[in-house]
Amino acid sequence: FYIVSLNDISGLVGLQTLLQQEKDSLEEKVSLRTIELQKEIQRKKVIQAKLESMVYVDYLTGLPNRKHFNQKLELFMQEISSKKSYDFSLFFIDLDGFKSINDTLGHNAGDELLIEVAKILQKSVRNNDFVARLAGDEFVILVDQIREKDDIEHIGKNILSSMSQPITVARNHKISISCSIGILMNPSKDLDKYTMLSLSDRAMYRVKENGKKSYCFFDECMFEEFHQKVDLMKKIDDALKNDEFYIEYQPVCNQEGIILSCEALARWRHQGQNISPFYFIPILEEKGLINSFTYDVIDMVFRDFENGLDVGSVSINFSAFQFYDTKLLSFLKEKARKFPHFTKKINFEITEGVFTTDPELVHDKLTTIRALGHKIYIDDFGTGYSSFDYIRKYPIDVLKIDKVFVDEILEDEKQYKLLKGMLSFADSLEMSIIVEGVEQEEQVKYINALDIDLRFQGYYFYKPMTLENLFKMI
Repeated sequence: FYIVSLNDISGLVGLQTLLQQEKDSLEEKVSLRTIELQKEIQRKKVIQAKLESMVYVDYLTGLPNRKHFNQKLELFMQEISSKKSYDFSLFFIDLDGFKSINDTLGHNAGDELLIEVAKILQKSVRNNDFVARLAGDEFVILVDQIREKDDIEHIGKNILSSMSQPITVARNHKISISCSIGILMNPSKDLDKYTMLSLSDRAMYRVKENGKKSYCFFDECMFEEFHQKVDLMKKIDDALKNDEFYIEYQPVCNQEGIILSCEALARWRHQGQNISPFYFIPILEEKGLINSFTYDVIDMVFRDFENGLDVGSVSINFSAFQFYDTKLLSFLKEKARKFPHFTKKINFEITEGVFTTDPELVHDKLTTIRALGHKIYIDDFGTGYSSFDYIRKYPIDVLKIDKVFVDEILEDEKQYKLLKGMLSFADSLEMSIIVEGVEQEEQVKYINALDIDLRFQGYYFYKPMTLENLFKMI
């Protein structure tokens, strides 16, 4: 037998009570810590969800971004892959003249405009349509469950109409903006998402080429152009390495046909076929090769002068991209140092669109180029952003009147008066004038009757020719 005293029993009970209290306290602490951990886990989940959502949201407009768009497009393709064609349309939207807003009112105003445009696009479509911002001023819309072309056109017209309303930015500046829309409707199953985007983008650029502020459906003709472009993009690098590009010269002359100067025109002959600059120049620009290509053209002209080319001067076309080339001025200065006797014989042609890029930058570079001894021509005058202001402000020597003002002067008296006014205007400013696209003898007579000192360039006098043929002609 083990005999326990009353004191021992009392001590055991107290100890048991103490242990129970400690156990309860520990359980309470564990419970509180568990709750804290659960809260911490939940908070991290919320943060993670926000971070993940930010990956798919455009930071400025709040619209889905490019990554989200790509996922949505893939989902569309998966959901209806069993059908004969995809029952949706892809809108590619680019704002017209957006860069000028940034340049004149500042980037904050440009951001405000993009935010308002995002709101307009969302209001212009149905709730189940998907609007996203790709980058810059490029937006896309996936329109679901509409097969009729008239209904798709209605959406395009609605967007254009809504976009035409004045938008207030930078507190009190009301501006009007338009857009160009390319539409790929019910695309084939064979196309991947990248091709779909490229095709709708191509349709959008067709709108740009035709005057902007409209929409255009991608069609089979553009599809052929698209494949041709892709094919040329693959070949153009090899063409540069293999010296497949060369120069032809189109003379500029007086009314008697005496050659006074020439324009250097880039040509590409590939596997026995001539490929038009209309196709390969935009590709060179898109691939970022236009600057080095222009240097090659300038080198070829300098070389031809060294080899005996004997004309008053040769003009070379500049792309708008040239003005953003940090190496341009140093390249031209080096040429002027090495060939001082030929420098003044080489001039440069720019189009009116150059003045909408960065006016101050363009002005400064043109001034420096002119100081080196080169003259500046405005090519295709009257067809772009014609402004008397830039003729006054910029260092311009020669206006080349576009052929569209010559084509109908024999049949349309108003066209003839318009040409007369343009020539009189240029003559009053004591600027040299070249009339392009002259193809008929009667056109020459009509223009000569104006009694204005000018020169001619056109097939009536001379077509573009190789250096060898130009030597013979001279």
